[in-house]
Amino acid sequence: MKRAGFTGFSMGGAIGTVFCALDERVRAASLGVTGGDFDKLNIGSGAGPSEGGLRRAYMVVDPVTYAPRISPRPILMINAAKDEIVPRAATVALYEAAREPKRIIWYDCGHAGLPEEYLDEMITFFDAELG
Repeated sequence: MKRAGFTGFSMGGAIGTVFCALDERVRAASLGVTGGDFDKLNIGSGAGPSEGGLRRAYMVVDPVTYAPRISPRPILMINAAKDEIVPRAATVALYEAAREPKRIIWYDCGHAGLPEEYLDEMITFFDAELG
């Protein structure tokens, strides 16, 4: 268990934030195209396909509340600058809630369009953090 890492994308990243905060066996976390603070940011109240569901899900357990508890374990956040599902403000809110050590990477793409190099970033991150 000294080399246990977690990676999750979208809702998996949100749920994973809570999981990593509560399970100290996780030694490093990579969270992709995710965010939090939807209620405070008044995001997700519209009628779009992801809007209502996202807001309801995040109102139950907001990852922003749990993100600080992951520290001192490292976090890598991988995000889409043109994300049409998770707004930039929500991603920034989650990143700002997390404590060091943390790193954020932005790709010029939409929610489902991360380029393959994000895999290299994750591999490099986990190699460095988990040995």
